[in-house]
Amino acid sequence: MPELRGTVVIAQEGRLHVIDDDGAGHLFILSAQAAAETAQLRPLQARQAKVRVNYSTSPNLIGLVADRIETIAPEGSA
Repeated sequence: MPELRGTVVIAQEGRLHVIDDDGAGHLFILSAQAAAETAQLRPLQARQAKVRVNYSTSPNLIGLVADRIETIAPEGSA
């Protein structure tokens, strides 16, 4: 399953916008099977969390489908 790492900059109603380390933006739609709730996305935006997103594509969507979202500890933290 493809994976992307980046910073959550926008989260709204099951959608999130992640900026990767190269500065490219990616739109994700939360999968119904993801182990996350839409209410959990706003705190990620508020702290501009670094995340790892495992995703899939769908021919009927303009975004990617976020199947799993994990926060990544900031560099230098134990």
